[in-house]
Amino acid sequence: MKSLLILAGLAMAAGGYLLLRPASGSSANASHEMGAGPAANDPGSHNKRRVKAVGQLGPGDGTLLIELKAPKGGKLTEGAPVSVRGSGKDIRVSAVKHALKTAKLPLRVPVHVADGATGPVDLQLSFYWCREHEKAGSGACSPEKGSVVVDLDLTGDAAGGEAFFRYEVR
Repeated sequence: MKSLLILAGLAMAAGGYLLLRPASGSSANASHEMGAGPAANDPGSHNKRRVKAVGQLGPGDGTLLIELKAPKGGKLTEGAPVSVRGSGKDIRVSAVKHALKTAKLPLRVPVHVADGATGPVDLQLSFYWCREHEKAGSGACSPEKGSVVVDLDLTGDAAGGEAFFRYEVR
């Protein structure tokens, strides 16, 4: 059972994550499902970006590698939910959702590229980060949600391949 205590603009979830909630009247949707990461339909917190991935994908099954970076003075929240989902024209992105393990970064996101695909892919990323001086599980963690348009080199003749990009919290 997921539990949530809301007091003075803060939300404490089971599992020890302290989440900062938007002030009332904010355009952000404050109802996040605990354990699932930040809400995907929260337009007030999306940071739309466009990046060019390094590497090449050909037709078939490949991998998108995503390096997550907290802002200066912050760190990724170990064990907190992380998710990636997305889509593209003739490119299928397999959703990834699990507890963040920084030792296993970059995230590995399976993709399937149809023959003749032109890209790009639109991705939605969701994860948490905390200030570096906070102890793990005891600090005020911030949800990060980002929308990224990823330009891919899809000219590979061989099946599969890998493409890499970095997402850094601004």
